[in-house]
Amino acid sequence: MNQVHPTEPAGAECSYLLYSFDRTNVSFCVPRFNSLHNQQVLNRYTTFSGHTIGTAGCGLVRGRFFNFNGTGQPDPSIDPNFVPLVQARCPQTGDASARVDLDEGSAGSFDTSFLSKVRSSRVVLQSDLVLWNDTETRAIIERLLGLRRPSLRFGTEFGNSMVKMSLIEVKTGSDGEIRGHTIGTAGCGLVRGRFFNFNGTGQPDPSIDPNFVQLVQARCPQTGDASARVDLDEGSAGRFDTSFLSKVRSSRVVLQSDLVLWNDTETRSIIERLLGLRRPSLRFGTEFGNSMVKMSRIEVKTGSDGEIRRVCSAIN
Repeated sequence: MNQVHPTEPAGAECSYLLYSFDRTNVSFCVPRFNSLHNQQVLNRYTTFSGHTIGTAGCGLVRGRFFNFNGTGQPDPSIDPNFVPLVQARCPQTGDASARVDLDEGSAGSFDTSFLSKVRSSRVVLQSDLVLWNDTETRAIIERLLGLRRPSLRFGTEFGNSMVKMSLIEVKTGSDGEIRGHTIGTAGCGLVRGRFFNFNGTGQPDPSIDPNFVQLVQARCPQTGDASARVDLDEGSAGRFDTSFLSKVRSSRVVLQSDLVLWNDTETRSIIERLLGLRRPSLRFGTEFGNSMVKMSRIEVKTGSDGEIRRVCSAIN
């Protein structure tokens, strides 16, 4: 699932995952909590601090280090000594699927190192730096680092936030809204590699409809602004309907993870039933609602029953 205009597309680049599913190939990334009415600042921050573990795709972060907001220069808020380090790991014309650590030098350890990186502007994601620029979350970082009293224990506060996250409930009727890839956009920096240099081949992903390749290339030029947006559901990004499923079927989707839904025999049959191409058919709105109710029952696994994933799309 994704927000209508996410800072980082959910399910694509989140660096950690706590899960409780009966299907291990289903991934669910932590949603953005600053829009939830029952999440305090501390809970929102300690959830983001899961970036102490994991990596991000070069295609997502490269724009910030080479062409921030179309200026042709790196983001001036980044530590100048950190810029060449990331530029070397994520060359401007390199493989967009290559990875860079979210917590330089400590990406495999669950510790407060990431907090120190936020404080010194040595983070690859702009959304992480915002945590230091905001007075409320800055105070929390200082308390977690022991620089302000009363201090906070990082592991304890992170655990508390995960427990509270398990209590999120589904809103119904006019109290909430349903969102999916049928609605919303993705950043050009995330999808561009697939349309220009798929897996380092110098060519687009051959599985994409050739006519769609040209359309996305025009909207996301290879050297253009990485923060520009492209519709997840071409021509219907503002409507909640089955148009997106038809795009998946015809290989006209910007995210490779969406195309996998058609390539898998199980999920393909579900798409066909939702589109009325196979019996018994399924009602899209009804099934989506049922899935949201089931998602509200996700619980946090603890101890040896679960894992925190370094990359949420893959088992450690």
